[in-house]
Amino acid sequence: MKTGTVSKLNTLQGRLFVFVLLPVFSIILIWGVASFLYTRDAMIEQWKESAVLKLQRAAHLIEMRMLRPVELIELMYKTIPSGQSPLFNEMVTLALEDLDGVVKVTFSYAGKKSPLPMKTFTGMPWKQMRAYRHSRVVAVSHPEYDADAAGTTFTLLLNLLDDQKQMVGRLELTMRFSALMDDLHLDRMEWFRHGMACIVDSHQKFLFHTDSTMVGRNFLGDSNDPLELAILKSLEDKAHGTVAGEGHPPQLIAGFYKLDNVPWTIIIYGRGEDILKPIIQYRNLFGMSGVFIICLVIFLIRTHGLKLTTNIRRLCIQARHVARGEYGEPIHISSRDEMGMLVENFNAMVEGLKERDFIRNSFGRYVDPEFARQLMQQPDAGQLGGVRKEVVVMMSDIRGFTRMAEGLSPETTIDLLNAYFSLIIEIIDIHKGIIVDFLGDGILVFFEPGSSSLAEKSMVDTLQNAIRCAVKMQQQMIEFNRDVKAKGIPEIHMGIGVHMGPVIVGNLGSETRKKYGIVGSAVNLTSRIQGTALGEEIVISDAVYCHLKGDLKVCRSFESQFKGIDDPVLLHVLASVHHISNSKIKLQSEPGQ
Repeated sequence: MKTGTVSKLNTLQGRLFVFVLLPVFSIILIWGVASFLYTRDAMIEQWKESAVLKLQRAAHLIEMRMLRPVELIELMYKTIPSGQSPLFNEMVTLALEDLDGVVKVTFSYAGKKSPLPMKTFTGMPWKQMRAYRHSRVVAVSHPEYDADAAGTTFTLLLNLLDDQKQMVGRLELTMRFSALMDDLHLDRMEWFRHGMACIVDSHQKFLFHTDSTMVGRNFLGDSNDPLELAILKSLEDKAHGTVAGEGHPPQLIAGFYKLDNVPWTIIIYGRGEDILKPIIQYRNLFGMSGVFIICLVIFLIRTHGLKLTTNIRRLCIQARHVARGEYGEPIHISSRDEMGMLVENFNAMVEGLKERDFIRNSFGRYVDPEFARQLMQQPDAGQLGGVRKEVVVMMSDIRGFTRMAEGLSPETTIDLLNAYFSLIIEIIDIHKGIIVDFLGDGILVFFEPGSSSLAEKSMVDTLQNAIRCAVKMQQQMIEFNRDVKAKGIPEIHMGIGVHMGPVIVGNLGSETRKKYGIVGSAVNLTSRIQGTALGEEIVISDAVYCHLKGDLKVCRSFESQFKGIDDPVLLHVLASVHHISNSKIKLQSEPGQ
């Protein structure tokens, strides 16, 4: 599983998914989360401000409803003198009974209570009325409030004061809580439409609530509900505010407001999903938009990216075949964009390689492929110029080939030379020789010492390798002539010359046409030494013989005077091929033997 995943990530399409889809996903995620958090906070702050304003309005309506009887009584005592009307209390009662939510009105005089049920008032005893008339009421005290145990009604208590600010009576007005809550208009407050409301006093005791499940509850927070505990904590230092419960979104959100003129606090609860509905809708809409964008990016990568990776994969496969020399057919160009240009240039490159291989195969191979690879690893391999080195030079030539070729047809001559060169070149390649040039039916070869730290030993090894090559060439000519004679073609005999000396090794020619070869007097001397060799002979210079004296057996030695050289040159002819093969110069085995 791990290997498959890594391989997919290493593909171009996999990287497109990683380096395109991942940034897009990250940008959408980061931008989405940041914008959502910013929008959410802004909307929540806006909602809190709106909630507080609506709670303030609701509290104001409740206070107006609660203070309306007080204002009415104060107005009546100011406008209708109580001493001038024996039925003044009846008039007050009749005025109060028209107010919504009023259940009962009770007057107390001289310490006695006189309940005046609504619509059943029949007057006041004469003694009480008389006392009341001689004590004119000119003011009303601040109201006091007392809720009943059932939490359905509350009593508003007013002291009736005379000119001396002495209490001459008391008015008790019983009202329904539900009448106060009607002014809240919960159905008009969208975020509390499905919620509930309650009223608590300064001791956090429940005075009234609209939820039937709250029956039996006495104080706010007595059930250890986290939301109620949070409300209690906020009430310690705030007159109004909002508190969110647990969950995302919270299951419940509460808003509270302390009444200004009454020691009560109104608390309204609402469901979080209703209150934060716009935020939730924004989150869901953004999430769906992000998923759509990511799916669109995946679709584009799968369509256009797959086409791109398919073309690149075809190029990779074709390039692998070209590296092995298998050119095949040109790749079809399916577009005119940059990929089409790349395919077109690739096809042109393959055509150029085909042409180069054709030229190389047509005009021959001059350097062993292994040696060529080693040579090309050098930084200055392609530059013109050379270096002076001590090398072993070998030159071979067919004796009397020109005269023999005159009696053969051109086709036979070419076939004979091709067969001869194929045999000789293979032997030279095996012995790491470097072919400098083909001189008609002759071959010029040199052997370069290796990189041994012991220069003398390296040169001895190179000389032995050159002698082995020459011996192998003469030995193979015996079998070659046997095959040639069977075809009715005259036998050919080869003379070989071997010499060692300093030469210039490097790239010769010009920037447009060059070859790797050698120049120097040692090359000219080798050519002349080769000229002294008879058919089937290997002639070596005295310099070669001095290095391999203990390993070679010569059949004769002679001096030869060459043109341009003052002193005669001492040369040695190796013993017969059969004798040499049994000497200390061990012939290198054929590959695979």
